[in-house]
Amino acid sequence: DGTLTVAVSAPPHRGQANIRLIELLSSRLGISKTSVEIVRGHKAKEKYILIKCEDPSDLINALGAR
Repeated sequence: DGTLTVAVSAPPHRGQANIRLIELLSSRLGISKTSVEIVRGHKAKEKYILIKCEDPSDLINALGAR
């Protein structure tokens, strides 16, 4: 269904959790931080993320690798 559950230890103060989420996803997926964007839910626990990549199958493989 396209849902991914991620937990970060950074506090939600001043967007620190959002920054950590972007760092975590970009690192895990092997893409630049600018390729990961929070498009909705900046101040909510549930977020909608846009991940820009050339091949969606690479994204699926990276997320399922662990």
